[in-house]
Amino acid sequence: MKVLTVVLLVTGSLTAQIGQPTSNRRVEDLQIRSGKMEGKVVNSANGLAVPNVTLTLRTVSGARPSKYVVTSDVAGVFLFDLVEPGRYELSAEKVGFLRGYYGKERAKDSHTPLELSEGQFIRRLLFKLTPQGVISGRVTDKSGEPMQGVSITVMRPGYSQGKRALLAVRGTVSTDLGEYRLANLDAGGYYVVARPVGSRSSIEQMQIAYADVPLALAAQNPEKDYVDTYYPSSLDSEGSSVIQVQAGSETSGVDITLEKTHVFQIRGQVVDASGQPVAEARIALTTSKTGGVVHMSTLGGSPVVGGRFELTGVIPGIYDLVAEVSRNGQVLYARQRVSVDDRNVTDAVIRIPESVDVNGRLRITGLEAQNPPSDLFRIEGIRIGLFPAEGFGLGQIPKAITHANGSFVLRKVVPDKFRIHVSGTPSGCYLKSILMSGRQCTDGVVDLTYGGSVEIVLAVGAAEVMGSVVDANDRPTSAATVSLVPSDGSRESRPDLIRTAIANERGQFSLKDVVPGAYDIFAWQGVDPEAINSPEFRRLFKSKSTTLAVNDGERETVQLKAISAEDVKTTGIFP
Repeated sequence: MKVLTVVLLVTGSLTAQIGQPTSNRRVEDLQIRSGKMEGKVVNSANGLAVPNVTLTLRTVSGARPSKYVVTSDVAGVFLFDLVEPGRYELSAEKVGFLRGYYGKERAKDSHTPLELSEGQFIRRLLFKLTPQGVISGRVTDKSGEPMQGVSITVMRPGYSQGKRALLAVRGTVSTDLGEYRLANLDAGGYYVVARPVGSRSSIEQMQIAYADVPLALAAQNPEKDYVDTYYPSSLDSEGSSVIQVQAGSETSGVDITLEKTHVFQIRGQVVDASGQPVAEARIALTTSKTGGVVHMSTLGGSPVVGGRFELTGVIPGIYDLVAEVSRNGQVLYARQRVSVDDRNVTDAVIRIPESVDVNGRLRITGLEAQNPPSDLFRIEGIRIGLFPAEGFGLGQIPKAITHANGSFVLRKVVPDKFRIHVSGTPSGCYLKSILMSGRQCTDGVVDLTYGGSVEIVLAVGAAEVMGSVVDANDRPTSAATVSLVPSDGSRESRPDLIRTAIANERGQFSLKDVVPGAYDIFAWQGVDPEAINSPEFRRLFKSKSTTLAVNDGERETVQLKAISAEDVKTTGIFP
């Protein structure tokens, strides 16, 4: 059997080594130390061999980053030769199949890393490559006439910022016959939404509709127009039908009839802190219902002039208006809640605040127990960052670095609510508390709407939780996602306290820098990582978790039983 093998090392390649005076010795050393990996690629749907698959072996950790690329032969067999020892991820791709990773059989699974020791030959790897699913159909009006240029978006239920949302997966545009086809889909349940002419779907996880219309053209009274329509003919995802896609098959006949309904306009102006109109601005209308942006003015084009804006084709609902202004190289923004019911909104005013500098101090407690004091607990050079706690972030993330006395200044901060991210902390330290102008922020959010000072307290004595994961048959299971989450009500919504790890091929995991407290620990298979941040989702599996009380400096060991992907699916959240 002939196997085509191509070896490519990104750093420290064999070719580069031959050019050295000691190249022969280095080549001999490589041949002695190197290992091999051999396996076969099969179709996950029918078990048949898949030829001409491009496989890439890339280092996850090791002395030098390396990449090796080979192609499977006519029998689906592949061989990686002269591979340096290390920890690798193995991926594969071929037209008509989803890009796959070794050990990852479902979209939400984590892939299994491969450990290669000196001189080892790993044999009989079985790589299951999943054939793509396809959704196709046609878009028409009520009279059955085809509609060209309609944006089609396939969406899946998921989570965004700890809340349930519909997330865009793929998009395309209908042809002159009203036809569309969306390929490269994983198996599972999807929603399909059609956006009428004049709208455009976005890339990845936001939906965006251009909505710049001159004020002179705006209708004074509500009018009917085509709006976003979910398959088969619903104005809301709650009234739509879920499309089940099977691996390697095409789900055709997903036809959508575009609907007309009463639509409204939101008109207004963006002003600065003194109440004067801004020279130019960008406007977005967002909703948490779909987890994205539903209208955005001139995205990628010219901003609205004089701060005056109008968004058209808005259906009734509760939205957040977001205005963004660039000034002296800085992005300023403001949000305002707006309710659209049975009339146009004509007087919206968004006031852009001035940025402020936020003074802060960081200190470490528990150092008195260090005898003699350790230089490891240096307070200088720790990094502080602010991330918006609500909505999507705009502009640059405010950052600061602590001085030798623990002081820091976050400059040009837009008045808003933020979560504080602390990185570069000394090993063994954990974030004990955050104080805003002397008040404890138990939810981890600092409200800088009206300015203030911030105090961050670290403590010596971070804990560690380690252990193993087994499946329903008590066999070690790899690639399970282990999550340690606060169990008490005041901390359960704090993502900064959650610790996650992926179990290795022996089912083992380790969670470091754990903040002392009460926790639930879960092991998941096939779970959306964003869902783990949702207390509502976690409560569905409370009975399958293990409860832990972690104290300062402790090392806890637990064995977990994995929550299967089938159990996750029974919730109905992920069809």
